[in-house]
Amino acid sequence: VVAPPAAEPVDPSWRLAEEQKERGNRRYAIKSYGEANLCYHKAIGELKKHPAFGTLTPEGRALNSKAASYHANSAAALMQLGKMSEAVAECDAALAADRRLGKALLRVAHVQLMLGDTDEARRYYVEAASVGHVTESEAGLKACADDEQQAARLHAELIMCRRAAASTVGSASSSAQLKGLVNALESACNRGPHNIALRSLQAEALSSSGRMTEAHALCEAQLATPPAHRGHTAVWLYSLGRVLYDSSLLPEAAEKLNEALQRPHAPPGAKPLARLVQRLEAERSEGNNAFKRSEWTKAIEAYTRALAVDPTHARFNSLLYCNRGAAHAKNESYQQALADCSAAIALNRSYAKAYLRRGELRAKCGDRTRATEDFGAAQRLDASGPVGQEAAKRMSDMRKESAREAAAAAAAAAAGGGNFAA
Repeated sequence: VVAPPAAEPVDPSWRLAEEQKERGNRRYAIKSYGEANLCYHKAIGELKKHPAFGTLTPEGRALNSKAASYHANSAAALMQLGKMSEAVAECDAALAADRRLGKALLRVAHVQLMLGDTDEARRYYVEAASVGHVTESEAGLKACADDEQQAARLHAELIMCRRAAASTVGSASSSAQLKGLVNALESACNRGPHNIALRSLQAEALSSSGRMTEAHALCEAQLATPPAHRGHTAVWLYSLGRVLYDSSLLPEAAEKLNEALQRPHAPPGAKPLARLVQRLEAERSEGNNAFKRSEWTKAIEAYTRALAVDPTHARFNSLLYCNRGAAHAKNESYQQALADCSAAIALNRSYAKAYLRRGELRAKCGDRTRATEDFGAAQRLDASGPVGQEAAKRMSDMRKESAREAAAAAAAAAAGGGNFAA
C-alpha cells in the first residue's frame, strides 16, 4: 500500500499572530495599554513571517487585512496612553494595509475627532459607512457636529468677552464673563485633552483674561510636543502669535503669524490677524517717530488712526491713549491729555505709566490732591520699577513744594500781621 503524501505543514504565523492579538486584548481590558500595544506589534511581526505577506495573492491580501486590524488595535492602545502622534502613525499603517477595513477607518475617524479635526473625522466616518459601518459612523458624525457647535459657541463667547473688555476692563461683569469662559474651556479640555481646537481657544482665553504667562507656556508646550494633528504646528504658531499680540508684543506676534502662514493647514484667522498687526505697528511707529521729531500734531493723528485699527484690543489701545495723551500734553492741550490718560486707565487699570502721566498733568493743573492719588497708584503698581520710582520722586517733590509754599505763606502772614500791629 502506497502511503498518501504527507500534508504540508500549516504555517504557524496565523495562529501565533492571533494568540498575540488575544493576549493584547486581555491586557487592554485591564487597562495595561503599554503591554497591549507590545502584544499587537508582536502579532504584526508574526504575520510578517508568513511567506505570502506583502504579496498580491488572496492569502497575502487576507494577511494585509489582518495586519490592518492589529494596527488599528495598536492605535486604540496608544490613544489611551495619550500618544496621539504614534496613534496617527498606526492609523496610517492600518489604512496602507487595507483601505477598506471598516474597523481601521473608524479608528482613524475617532483619532481625528479626539484631535479636534472634525473635517478629517467626518471624511473617514463617511468612508466607514460606505463599507458597512453605518451605525458607528452616524454616531461619529453626530459627535463631529456636537464638537463643532461647542467650539463655535466658545469662540463666539471669546469674541464677546474681547469686545466687552475693550470698554469695561476691570468691571465685575467683564471679569466674571472672562473667568466663566476660562473655566468652561478648562472643563472642556479636561474632557478632551487632545482637542487642538479647544486647547488653542483656551490659550486665547487665558491671554484675553490677562494670564499671559500661562497662555504663552501652553503654546510653547504644545509646540514642543510631537505633532499629531495635520495642522498642529501652524495652529500653535498662530495661537502663540495671538497671545503675543494680546501682550502688545507686535513684532514678535508678526514673526509667529508669518511662520504659521508658511506652514500647511494654517488657521483661517492667521492672515487677517497678521495684516492687523502690520497696520497697527505701522501707525504706532509713525506716531512714535513723529513724537521723537517733536511733531505733536502728526503724532496725535497717527495715534488716533492706530486706535481705530482694532477697537477690541484693550491692552494696546490703553498704551496708545497714553501716548496720545503725552503728545497732547506737549501740545499744551492739557484737558485732552487728561482725558486720554483717563481712557488709558479705564482700559487697563494696572497701567502704572498712565497713572504717572495723569498725576503729572493734575499737578501741573494745580490739582495736587488727585495728583497724589495717581502717584500713589503708580507706586503700588510698579513698586520696584522705574515708573514707581519716578512717581515716588514726583510725590516727594510735590510735598516739598507744598511745604515751601506753606512756609512762605506762613512767613507772609506773620510779616503782614507784624505790620498791622505796628
